[in-house]
Amino acid sequence: MRLREVLSEALANVRTGVSRAPLSIAFALLLIAALVATDGWEVADLEARAQTFQASGGAVHIMSAPGMVNGSACDRLASLSGVEAAGAVRKNEVTVRPLALPRQQIPSYSVSPGFGGFRAMPGFAPGAGVAVSTDLADILGLRKGDQFKLAGGSANVSSVFAWPDDGRAGDFGYAVIAATGDAEPFDQCWVALAPGAPDYRDVQSAAISAAAPSGDASQPKFSQLNSAYGIRSISESDFEDRPGRFAPLLAFVLAGIFAAGLTRLRRIEIAGARHVGVSARAVSGIFILETGLATIVAVAAVAAIVAVLTHFLDAAILQSWWRISVAVFLGGCGGTVSSVLSVSENDLFRLFKGR
Repeated sequence: MRLREVLSEALANVRTGVSRAPLSIAFALLLIAALVATDGWEVADLEARAQTFQASGGAVHIMSAPGMVNGSACDRLASLSGVEAAGAVRKNEVTVRPLALPRQQIPSYSVSPGFGGFRAMPGFAPGAGVAVSTDLADILGLRKGDQFKLAGGSANVSSVFAWPDDGRAGDFGYAVIAATGDAEPFDQCWVALAPGAPDYRDVQSAAISAAAPSGDASQPKFSQLNSAYGIRSISESDFEDRPGRFAPLLAFVLAGIFAAGLTRLRRIEIAGARHVGVSARAVSGIFILETGLATIVAVAAVAAIVAVLTHFLDAAILQSWWRISVAVFLGGCGGTVSSVLSVSENDLFRLFKGR
């Protein structure tokens, strides 16, 4: 049979219902949708956990060495591979007294010029002035650009930063922070690791050598800004090791079993076609086209559903949808061909008699 005849026969089988196309479409649609939803949920959960870890300060490692940290050396740690932000912190002995609440003593901190870019401190940008926490800004009615009137002077509010109560240390929750370029040593060196960064212990070793004076008897101490979400972020290996990575394989196997079973229901049709001289290649081509048409409809339907539910095709979901869809098609074709080839012209009488 020529290609046109093969295609015509496949379309005729779909149109007349001989191929059971609605059943194939329903199975492929449910299979693809279920596996894409399962794998997509796993990916979305891992991404959400990674974002929460970063936003909560779990990726921020603090080296504490009171009066020993070199601010410039700490700032330079931001240039290391896998480091997202770095900077030094020092708590001032002198507190801040707002003019509106003269009896209120507000803790103040000095940070190195390079301190900033921490995801755990959205909105922080000290600049020429002071940065205040949102809690403090709400109490005093301050906004970015306002003059913070103090007992004995005033300061420009360069930024207002968030410091949520999510398990982190509460030091900056009610505080005033200002950048300083003086040569005084700092008490802490903060290092924020980028998502997927190498082992945090490598960065800690670099922090000790770069920010702590050598030859000192005391040893710096390390801690996380927030340890409520574990010691490390979600890494690439977590995505690669998720159970959903086997979804394409499962799709291939289930589609193959279904297609083989559906094709075996048409063994008399296959044996009859072989009896009148239709080659096994042509019969396989007809059945593969029927499988392909059903898969295309199911794939398009799942894509439309995902697009409506998510308003866009997320890259991770799109990749999962594509891999699973291809696996369903290949598995269906494999199961179909295996069943077609298992039937020969000699089986016609036996199958007809058994029916």
